Amino acid sequence: MMSATQKRIFFLANPRAGQFSRQRVQRFARLLERAGADVTLCVSPSRQEALKQMRHAVEEQYFTHYVIGGGDGTIADCAAFLVGTPFVLCLHPIGTANVLAHEWGVPQKDHDNVAHIMRGDTRMIWPGQAVFSHRTELFVQMAGLGWDGAIVQAVSLRLKRWMGRYAYGVSALKVALFYRSRPFKVICDDGTVHQVVSAIISKGRFYAGSYQIMPISQMGHARFHVILIKKRGIGTIIRLVMSVLMKKTMMVPGLSEGVVTSSVRVMSSGDVPTQLDGDGQDGTPHAFHVAKAPLWVGYRE
Repeated sequence: MMSATQKRIFFLANPRAGQFSRQRVQRFARLLERAGADVTLCVSPSRQEALKQMRHAVEEQYFTHYVIGGGDGTIADCAAFLVGTPFVLCLHPIGTANVLAHEWGVPQKDHDNVAHIMRGDTRMIWPGQAVFSHRTELFVQMAGLGWDGAIVQAVSLRLKRWMGRYAYGVSALKVALFYRSRPFKVICDDGTVHQVVSAIISKGRFYAGSYQIMPISQMGHARFHVILIKKRGIGTIIRLVMSVLMKKTMMVPGLSEGVVTSSVRVMSSGDVPTQLDGDGQDGTPHAFHVAKAPLWVGYRE
């Protein structure tokens, strides 16, 4: 475990995050410095600039820890630069839902989170990768296809800032009323073919904050837990949402089933709405697999 004086922290904050506050971000940086860390704070004006700054910081190989202040999509963007390195990814959860913060046990109070980072609580995890026709994208928590992807794509930044994670509930109602699902096929690593209207390909347990949809986490394993939703219609969406709200996961007999697999192939006759870690995507992935190298993260059991 590193001592406090050995922690050189690159702190990247996204000003477009749902709970961003420049004052809070600056205070968090000062708390880290008072705890003995060498901190470089960067508030990036755009996604492109954030990726550029993150790439440059990792290439320098000066920093030992990378604290990301943003939502799950920002975290996944930055994690892509750290896969296969010995550097540690930590969180300052200021996004809308902060699913990864719940998944990794990150303290919500800033003082407690600083203590967690400085203690050096870490764990090795295995992210996933979504393979599109002309690109591959990393995701850390989950991917969603079908109505789950449509829900994320329908949420506006303005609504997220106003309502927080409840904006996804409004979007879910809109999708339930107007989205016309298109069946597609999901093929698991054993060759089993499932015809579905939606699928959630997950590494973790939580969804939209602290709602548990999976029985266990697959973060530390080179595999996914996949929820296959086979029935369409507003009734299906309502029953699945109610099951999650009642803390019964998203496995509802007759509507959905869960499988564990190390890879997934997708076959569809057209584009299927897709989200990765809460960010809507252009196009539909044709495959999902586990990243070839692990990622070290700040994790509290």
